[in-house]
Amino acid sequence: MKKIKSILLIATVIIASLSMNSCSSNDDGLNEMSENELFLNFTLNDEETKIVGDFEVISVFSGDNFMYLSINGNNGLQINDPDYIRLSLIIPNKNVAPGTYSFSGDVFTPDLYHCRLIVDGTTIQSLNSGNLIVTSNTGGIIEGTFSGTATLNNEVYTITNGSFKAISNDN
Repeated sequence: MKKIKSILLIATVIIASLSMNSCSSNDDGLNEMSENELFLNFTLNDEETKIVGDFEVISVFSGDNFMYLSINGNNGLQINDPDYIRLSLIIPNKNVAPGTYSFSGDVFTPDLYHCRLIVDGTTIQSLNSGNLIVTSNTGGIIEGTFSGTATLNNEVYTITNGSFKAISNDN
């Protein structure tokens, strides 16, 4: 009888410890990210796309006396995969202030904001309409939201719930 009580006690301790681990405060959602994580998330035609990782998503380019930011990411698939998606947010001023900026469909004109999209191997040069909202740009970290639409060959691509947190690679 004493042996059975010992086994039951050990089993109870093991079950209790497993229960405690599965109830940790981190289990309240996979969508919560630490302050230091970088991300680029959006919904494309009602399908959520999330790009998360410990990598730089801002590239700073210079040329003809201007610098711009390019926040890039893809969904982790190979470019020849039919479900491959890539998105680039082009910001013409590295020191952009918080505010709302309209996207331009003309990706080749400097000093305009763009959201370039690649879907199913087809490049959509830029969303024809929509906005980029920069909520913060301090200490080399830029954060914000975006949304908009593009039309290519009579097909409409709608981006909603876009959000990002990126770090400049020149800091």
